[in-house]
Order: sequence, then C-alpha cells, then structure tokens
Amino acid sequence: MVMGGFGLRLLVVALSVVALVLVFVLALHIVNGPKTINRASLGTVNGPAPIGINTPIYVVGPTTLIQGLTSIGINQSLIRPVGLSELPSLPNNSLVLIDWSVIGPGLIINGGGLVHVNVSSTNFKLIRELIGRGDFVVIHGNSSDVPLIEYTLALAWSRAYNTSIVAIPMPKYPSA
Repeated sequence: MVMGGFGLRLLVVALSVVALVLVFVLALHIVNGPKTINRASLGTVNGPAPIGINTPIYVVGPTTLIQGLTSIGINQSLIRPVGLSELPSLPNNSLVLIDWSVIGPGLIINGGGLVHVNVSSTNFKLIRELIGRGDFVVIHGNSSDVPLIEYTLALAWSRAYNTSIVAIPMPKYPSA
C-alpha cells in the first residue's frame, strides 16, 4: 500500500500522539517505580534511541500502523496485533491503538446530512467498555475524521463513567 503525502503526514501525526502517550506512561512508571537514575554516555546522545517502555501496545489496524510504531523506536516485541473480537479479553489498564477505518463504519450514522454516533453499535460498546475498565484508548484516523473521533471518545468516556458531556464548537484544524 502506497501512502500519499497527506496520508503520510496523518500517520506521522498519529504516531507522534502515540509516542507522546508512551512518554507519559513511561514518566508515570519512572515517578511510581524504583528511584534509580541511569546515566548515558555522551556518545549515545546523538544516536537513535528506542522508546523505553515495557508496556504492550495492542494494535487493531493495518500493518502500516505497526510499521510506524517500530519506525519511531518502539520495540516490536511490545506491539501486539489483535482483532476487535480479542479486545474484551485483554488485561485491564491496557494501551490500545485502534485504526478508525476498522471501527468507524460500524459507529457512524449519516442521516439527512447529520452525523450521529450509533451508541447501540457493537463498536461503540466495545470502546465504552475499554475506557470503563481503565484502558488507554488511542484512535488513529484521517484528519477529516478527527471531530468524529473526538466526539466518539468523549461520548464513550461519558457513558463509561455515567457522566454527561458538553460539546463546544471547535475551529477547523489547519492543514499543514
């Protein structure tokens, strides 16, 4: 599969978000883990360094998503490709990366020009359950899908924790 410039930029943005999440998880591990400091020599500063994380990343989506994770230095042994049907059996508090192309078609209803999230769909219930059990859910998608992805995650979070959400109009994301 060959990606165009736009798709490649989108993949880079999504992988940057995943890397940021992984850095956050690593920071939490450092804060809550043993209080030892490892020192690196000056010779290792300029070389490529893998992201130091020991948390499995469960990925639902195309192989290009997995390739992108490994290209930013995530150890491939920590990346676990799974199907949607396997997500309910993952351990609680997992890190889950799902491609929108896998779940979006079963989530979105477009009726008369209005787009709605189908909260009774299997995919929505799955996301709600993942969030409710403490999983960190990241959804990768096209920039044009960002508002739908944000709304879906917010709605799933509110349903998982029995709260309400307030939607605020947001500015259009700039295209790079």
